[in-house]
Amino acid sequence: MVEPDFTEDKVIFWCPGDGEWQHRMSWGFTDGTCYEDALGKVLEWIVEVDWPKKGLDRAPVLGYINWDNAYGQEYLKGSVYSEWEVEEGSLADKLGIEVLPPEFFPVGTLDHTPYLTRLKGADYIFYGAVDPSPTRIILDARKLGMTEEIQFIGCFWANDKLVGVATHPDALEGTLNVSFFLKGEEAEKSWYGPLFEWSGRTGGLPDLGSWSVVLAWRSLEATRLGLNEVGYDAFDGEVFRRQLEGLTGHDGIFRGKDGTWPAIAPMGPCTFSPTRHTASRDVKLYRVTGGKLVPATDWMEAPDCVANYKWD
Repeated sequence: MVEPDFTEDKVIFWCPGDGEWQHRMSWGFTDGTCYEDALGKVLEWIVEVDWPKKGLDRAPVLGYINWDNAYGQEYLKGSVYSEWEVEEGSLADKLGIEVLPPEFFPVGTLDHTPYLTRLKGADYIFYGAVDPSPTRIILDARKLGMTEEIQFIGCFWANDKLVGVATHPDALEGTLNVSFFLKGEEAEKSWYGPLFEWSGRTGGLPDLGSWSVVLAWRSLEATRLGLNEVGYDAFDGEVFRRQLEGLTGHDGIFRGKDGTWPAIAPMGPCTFSPTRHTASRDVKLYRVTGGKLVPATDWMEAPDCVANYKWD
Protein backbone atom coordinates (compact mmCIF):
# COMPACT_ATOMS: atom_id res chain seq x y z
CA MET A 1 0.00 0.00 0.00
CA VAL A 2 1.40 3.37 -1.00
CA GLU A 3 -0.53 5.51 1.48
CA PRO A 4 2.35 5.62 4.01
CA ASP A 5 4.60 7.12 1.33
CA PHE A 6 2.09 9.88 0.58
CA THR A 7 1.69 10.55 4.30
CA GLU A 8 5.44 10.68 4.91
CA ASP A 9 5.98 12.99 1.95
CA LYS A 10 2.83 15.03 2.72
CA VAL A 11 1.43 14.62 -0.78
CA ILE A 12 -2.28 14.78 -1.61
CA PHE A 13 -3.70 11.86 -3.58
CA TRP A 14 -7.10 11.48 -5.23
CA CYS A 15 -8.93 8.24 -4.56
CA PRO A 16 -12.26 6.63 -5.47
CA GLY A 17 -15.29 6.83 -3.20
CA ASP A 18 -14.15 4.20 -0.70
CA GLY A 19 -15.43 5.12 2.75
CA GLU A 20 -12.12 4.03 4.25
CA TRP A 21 -10.52 7.29 3.10
CA GLN A 22 -13.18 9.36 4.83
CA HIS A 23 -12.77 7.21 7.93
CA ARG A 24 -8.97 7.43 7.96
CA MET A 25 -8.77 11.16 7.13
CA SER A 26 -5.28 10.72 5.72
CA TRP A 27 -3.84 12.58 2.72
CA GLY A 28 -6.43 11.00 0.43
CA PHE A 29 -9.40 12.92 -0.94
CA THR A 30 -12.24 11.11 -2.71
CA ASP A 31 -13.32 12.09 -6.21
CA GLY A 32 -17.00 12.17 -5.28
CA THR A 33 -19.61 10.84 -2.86
CA CYS A 34 -18.60 7.70 -0.96
CA TYR A 35 -20.06 4.55 -2.48
CA GLU A 36 -21.80 3.46 0.73
CA ASP A 37 -23.31 6.91 1.25
CA ALA A 38 -24.72 6.85 -2.28
CA LEU A 39 -26.38 3.47 -1.71
CA GLY A 40 -27.67 4.86 1.58
CA LYS A 41 -29.44 7.64 -0.29
CA VAL A 42 -30.95 5.10 -2.64
CA LEU A 43 -32.30 3.21 0.38
CA GLU A 44 -33.78 6.41 1.81
CA TRP A 45 -35.38 7.25 -1.54
CA ILE A 46 -36.92 3.78 -1.72
CA VAL A 47 -38.46 4.02 1.76
CA GLU A 48 -39.42 7.69 1.74
CA VAL A 49 -40.44 8.27 -1.88
CA ASP A 50 -40.98 5.22 -4.07
CA TRP A 51 -42.16 2.39 -1.82
CA PRO A 52 -45.12 4.31 -0.31
CA LYS A 53 -46.52 4.75 -3.85
CA LYS A 54 -46.92 0.98 -4.16
CA GLY A 55 -49.34 0.77 -1.23
CA LEU A 56 -48.00 -2.55 0.05
CA ASP A 57 -48.22 -3.35 3.75
CA ARG A 58 -44.76 -4.91 4.10
CA ALA A 59 -41.10 -3.96 4.03
CA PRO A 60 -39.39 -3.51 0.67
CA VAL A 61 -36.92 -6.22 -0.32
CA LEU A 62 -33.53 -5.24 -1.74
CA GLY A 63 -31.24 -7.36 -3.89
CA TYR A 64 -27.62 -6.51 -4.65
CA ILE A 65 -25.28 -7.68 -7.41
CA ASN A 66 -21.79 -6.41 -8.15
CA TRP A 67 -18.21 -7.41 -8.92
CA ASP A 68 -16.53 -9.84 -6.54
CA ASN A 69 -13.83 -7.46 -5.38
CA ALA A 70 -13.24 -4.64 -2.91
CA TYR A 71 -15.19 -2.19 -5.05
CA GLY A 72 -18.18 -4.51 -5.22
CA GLN A 73 -18.24 -4.88 -1.44
CA GLU A 74 -17.67 -1.21 -0.63
CA TYR A 75 -21.22 -0.02 -1.34
CA LEU A 76 -22.56 -2.28 1.44
CA LYS A 77 -20.43 -0.92 4.29
CA GLY A 78 -22.61 1.02 6.70
CA SER A 79 -25.52 1.09 4.29
CA VAL A 80 -26.41 -2.62 4.49
CA TYR A 81 -23.82 -3.98 6.93
CA SER A 82 -22.54 -2.39 10.15
CA GLU A 83 -19.67 -4.85 10.01
CA TRP A 84 -19.13 -7.47 7.38
CA GLU A 85 -22.30 -9.60 7.10
CA VAL A 86 -23.85 -8.02 10.20
CA GLU A 87 -26.90 -5.92 9.32
CA GLU A 88 -27.82 -4.63 12.78
CA GLY A 89 -26.94 -0.95 13.10
CA SER A 90 -26.73 -0.32 9.33
CA LEU A 91 -28.96 2.16 7.54
CA ALA A 92 -30.96 -0.65 5.92
CA ASP A 93 -31.62 -2.06 9.38
CA LYS A 94 -32.73 1.34 10.70
CA LEU A 95 -35.02 1.86 7.69
CA GLY A 96 -36.57 -1.59 8.02
CA ILE A 97 -35.49 -2.82 4.58
CA GLU A 98 -35.19 -6.57 4.06
CA VAL A 99 -31.95 -7.37 2.27
CA LEU A 100 -31.30 -10.58 0.35
CA PRO A 101 -27.81 -12.11 0.50
CA PRO A 102 -25.69 -10.11 -1.97
CA GLU A 103 -24.49 -11.68 -5.19
CA PHE A 104 -20.90 -11.16 -6.32
CA PHE A 105 -19.58 -12.24 -9.71
CA PRO A 106 -16.03 -12.32 -11.12
CA VAL A 107 -14.89 -9.44 -13.32
CA GLY A 108 -15.45 -10.43 -16.94
CA THR A 109 -18.53 -12.57 -16.28
CA LEU A 110 -20.72 -12.82 -19.39
CA ASP A 111 -23.68 -14.74 -17.97
CA HIS A 112 -25.23 -13.25 -14.81
CA THR A 113 -28.37 -15.39 -14.80
CA PRO A 114 -27.21 -17.76 -12.01
CA TYR A 115 -26.65 -14.79 -9.70
CA LEU A 116 -29.83 -12.96 -10.71
CA THR A 117 -31.99 -16.05 -10.25
CA ARG A 118 -31.27 -15.96 -6.52
CA LEU A 119 -32.54 -12.35 -6.36
CA LYS A 120 -35.96 -13.00 -7.87
CA GLY A 121 -37.75 -12.18 -4.62
CA ALA A 122 -36.52 -8.58 -4.60
CA ASP A 123 -38.56 -5.44 -5.18
CA TYR A 124 -35.42 -3.45 -6.00
CA ILE A 125 -32.02 -4.60 -7.21
CA PHE A 126 -28.96 -2.39 -6.92
CA TYR A 127 -26.44 -3.40 -9.56
CA GLY A 128 -22.83 -2.34 -9.90
CA ALA A 129 -19.61 -2.69 -11.93
CA VAL A 130 -18.59 -0.47 -14.85
CA ASP A 131 -20.38 -0.43 -18.20
CA PRO A 132 -20.66 -2.65 -20.20
CA SER A 133 -20.99 -5.11 -17.29
CA PRO A 134 -24.08 -3.35 -15.83
CA THR A 135 -25.72 -3.46 -19.25
CA ARG A 136 -25.02 -7.19 -19.45
CA ILE A 137 -26.73 -7.59 -16.05
CA ILE A 138 -29.89 -5.92 -17.37
CA LEU A 139 -29.86 -7.95 -20.59
CA ASP A 140 -29.68 -11.14 -18.52
CA ALA A 141 -32.37 -9.89 -16.14
CA ARG A 142 -34.65 -9.31 -19.14
CA LYS A 143 -34.11 -12.91 -20.23
CA LEU A 144 -35.38 -13.99 -16.83
CA GLY A 145 -38.37 -11.61 -16.98
CA MET A 146 -37.15 -9.74 -13.91
CA THR A 147 -37.21 -6.17 -15.22
CA GLU A 148 -41.00 -6.12 -15.47
CA GLU A 149 -41.62 -6.37 -11.73
CA ILE A 150 -38.32 -5.30 -10.18
CA GLN A 151 -36.90 -1.78 -10.22
CA PHE A 152 -33.20 -1.99 -11.13
CA ILE A 153 -31.02 0.84 -9.82
CA GLY A 154 -27.44 1.08 -11.06
CA CYS A 155 -24.28 2.46 -9.48
CA PHE A 156 -22.32 5.56 -10.55
CA TRP A 157 -20.78 3.76 -13.51
CA ALA A 158 -23.92 2.11 -14.89
CA ASN A 159 -26.06 3.42 -17.77
CA ASP A 160 -23.22 5.16 -19.57
CA LYS A 161 -24.75 7.11 -22.44
CA LEU A 162 -21.86 6.22 -24.77
CA VAL A 163 -21.94 2.53 -23.84
CA GLY A 164 -25.08 0.80 -22.60
CA VAL A 165 -27.57 3.56 -23.31
CA ALA A 166 -26.18 3.96 -26.82
CA THR A 167 -26.14 0.26 -27.69
CA HIS A 168 -29.13 -1.13 -25.75
CA PRO A 169 -31.55 1.74 -25.05
CA ASP A 170 -34.64 -0.47 -25.21
CA ALA A 171 -33.23 -2.98 -22.75
CA LEU A 172 -32.25 -0.25 -20.27
CA GLU A 173 -35.57 1.60 -20.57
CA GLY A 174 -36.92 2.38 -17.10
CA THR A 175 -33.75 1.51 -15.20
CA LEU A 176 -32.36 4.03 -12.76
CA ASN A 177 -28.86 4.86 -11.66
CA VAL A 178 -27.48 6.98 -8.86
CA SER A 179 -24.83 9.56 -9.73
CA PHE A 180 -22.75 12.22 -8.00
CA PHE A 181 -22.20 13.99 -11.33
CA LEU A 182 -24.48 15.30 -14.05
CA LYS A 183 -25.21 12.94 -16.93
CA GLY A 184 -26.81 13.11 -20.36
CA GLU A 185 -28.26 16.43 -21.50
CA GLU A 186 -27.81 17.92 -18.04
CA ALA A 187 -24.04 17.42 -18.35
CA GLU A 188 -24.08 19.00 -21.81
CA LYS A 189 -25.86 22.08 -20.42
CA SER A 190 -23.28 22.58 -17.66
CA TRP A 191 -19.94 24.33 -18.24
CA TYR A 192 -18.52 20.89 -19.02
CA GLY A 193 -20.34 21.07 -22.37
CA PRO A 194 -18.52 24.12 -23.81
CA LEU A 195 -15.26 22.94 -22.24
CA PHE A 196 -15.53 19.67 -24.17
CA GLU A 197 -16.33 21.58 -27.36
CA TRP A 198 -13.38 23.93 -26.77
CA SER A 199 -11.05 20.94 -26.30
CA GLY A 200 -11.67 19.86 -29.88
CA ARG A 201 -12.47 16.28 -28.92
CA THR A 202 -15.05 14.37 -30.94
CA GLY A 203 -17.16 11.26 -30.48
CA GLY A 204 -19.70 12.59 -28.01
CA LEU A 205 -19.38 14.12 -24.57
CA PRO A 206 -18.53 11.39 -22.01
CA ASP A 207 -20.50 11.70 -18.77
CA LEU A 208 -17.64 10.18 -16.81
CA GLY A 209 -15.52 13.27 -17.46
CA SER A 210 -17.92 15.73 -15.84
CA TRP A 211 -16.79 15.14 -12.26
CA SER A 212 -13.10 15.12 -13.15
CA VAL A 213 -13.15 18.64 -14.58
CA VAL A 214 -14.66 19.93 -11.32
CA LEU A 215 -11.87 18.29 -9.32
CA ALA A 216 -9.33 19.86 -11.67
CA TRP A 217 -10.96 23.28 -11.21
CA ARG A 218 -10.98 22.94 -7.43
CA SER A 219 -7.34 21.80 -7.44
CA LEU A 220 -6.43 24.91 -9.40
CA GLU A 221 -8.41 27.07 -7.00
CA ALA A 222 -6.66 25.53 -3.97
CA THR A 223 -3.31 26.07 -5.68
CA ARG A 224 -4.14 29.71 -6.44
CA LEU A 225 -5.21 30.37 -2.86
CA GLY A 226 -2.10 28.66 -1.49
CA LEU A 227 0.26 30.62 -3.71
CA ASN A 228 -1.46 33.86 -2.72
CA GLU A 229 -1.07 32.92 0.94
CA VAL A 230 2.58 31.77 1.14
CA GLY A 231 4.20 32.33 -2.27
CA TYR A 232 5.84 29.84 -4.64
CA ASP A 233 8.86 28.91 -2.53
CA ALA A 234 6.82 28.07 0.60
CA PHE A 235 4.02 26.25 -1.21
CA ASP A 236 3.99 22.58 -0.21
CA GLY A 237 1.66 19.67 0.46
CA GLU A 238 0.54 20.98 3.83
CA VAL A 239 -0.51 24.29 2.28
CA PHE A 240 -2.32 22.52 -0.55
CA ARG A 241 -4.15 20.25 1.88
CA ARG A 242 -5.19 23.18 4.05
CA GLN A 243 -6.56 25.05 1.03
CA LEU A 244 -8.47 22.00 -0.21
CA GLU A 245 -9.99 21.57 3.24
CA GLY A 246 -11.01 25.22 3.11
CA LEU A 247 -13.07 24.82 -0.07
CA THR A 248 -16.19 23.82 1.85
CA GLY A 249 -19.22 24.96 -0.14
CA HIS A 250 -17.25 25.77 -3.31
CA ASP A 251 -19.89 25.69 -6.05
CA GLY A 252 -17.62 24.23 -8.75
CA ILE A 253 -18.74 26.77 -11.33
CA PHE A 254 -16.29 27.90 -14.01
CA ARG A 255 -17.53 30.48 -16.53
CA GLY A 256 -14.69 30.12 -19.03
CA LYS A 257 -12.13 32.68 -20.12
CA ASP A 258 -14.75 35.06 -21.49
CA GLY A 259 -17.22 34.48 -18.65
CA THR A 260 -20.02 33.17 -20.85
CA TRP A 261 -20.05 29.47 -20.00
CA PRO A 262 -23.17 28.25 -18.13
CA ALA A 263 -23.23 28.83 -14.37
CA ILE A 264 -24.08 25.17 -13.85
CA ALA A 265 -21.61 22.89 -12.07
CA PRO A 266 -21.34 19.24 -13.18
CA MET A 267 -21.47 18.07 -9.54
CA GLY A 268 -22.75 19.25 -6.17
CA PRO A 269 -21.13 21.71 -3.74
CA CYS A 270 -17.73 20.80 -2.34
CA THR A 271 -17.71 19.14 1.08
CA PHE A 272 -13.95 19.09 1.68
CA SER A 273 -13.18 20.30 5.19
CA PRO A 274 -10.76 19.56 8.04
CA THR A 275 -13.14 16.75 9.08
CA ARG A 276 -14.34 15.50 5.68
CA HIS A 277 -12.34 14.45 2.62
CA THR A 278 -15.27 13.60 0.31
CA ALA A 279 -15.67 15.80 -2.74
CA SER A 280 -19.46 15.99 -2.46
CA ARG A 281 -22.39 14.63 -0.44
CA ASP A 282 -24.95 15.18 -3.21
CA VAL A 283 -26.31 12.52 -5.55
CA LYS A 284 -29.26 12.27 -7.90
CA LEU A 285 -31.11 9.57 -9.77
CA TYR A 286 -31.36 9.28 -13.55
CA ARG A 287 -33.84 7.15 -15.47
CA VAL A 288 -33.33 5.81 -18.98
CA THR A 289 -36.30 7.15 -20.94
CA GLY A 290 -36.59 7.01 -24.70
CA GLY A 291 -32.90 6.29 -25.08
CA LYS A 292 -31.87 9.27 -22.95
CA LEU A 293 -30.75 9.80 -19.37
CA VAL A 294 -33.50 11.86 -17.77
CA PRO A 295 -33.21 13.20 -14.18
CA ALA A 296 -35.60 11.38 -11.86
CA THR A 297 -34.72 13.52 -8.83
CA ASP A 298 -32.98 16.76 -7.99
CA TRP A 299 -29.77 16.77 -5.98
CA MET A 300 -30.20 14.88 -2.69
CA GLU A 301 -27.80 14.92 0.25
CA ALA A 302 -26.53 11.44 1.02
CA PRO A 303 -26.49 10.10 4.60
CA ASP A 304 -23.24 9.36 6.40
CA CYS A 305 -23.14 5.57 6.09
CA VAL A 306 -19.36 5.57 6.58
CA ALA A 307 -20.02 6.42 10.23
CA ASN A 308 -22.31 3.35 10.60
CA TYR A 309 -19.57 0.88 9.74
CA LYS A 310 -17.19 -0.70 12.24
CA TRP A 311 -13.86 -0.23 10.48
CA ASP A 312 -10.86 -2.35 11.38
